[in-house]
Amino acid sequence: MKLSVIINAQLSHRAHFDRVVELASFTGARLVFVECSNQNDQDPDYYDAGNVPKLNIDTTKPFHAEDFITGMLKAAALI
Repeated sequence: MKLSVIINAQLSHRAHFDRVVELASFTGARLVFVECSNQNDQDPDYYDAGNVPKLNIDTTKPFHAEDFITGMLKAAALI
């Protein structure tokens, strides 16, 4: 069964991120890490996503769905 899954999580521990990467690898799923932040973050918690495609979203800027979708597809190497 092919399912698309979006996980909304604050990965406060590296082990959680590593487990998601491991699950994606084991199941053959494509994983794209979307990091939301803003310019006002006092203590930004940026992850080194390693080989996982990563999109950075600045929540203080206007959101344009077309740009986001194009970015997601590029990050997942679908276009």
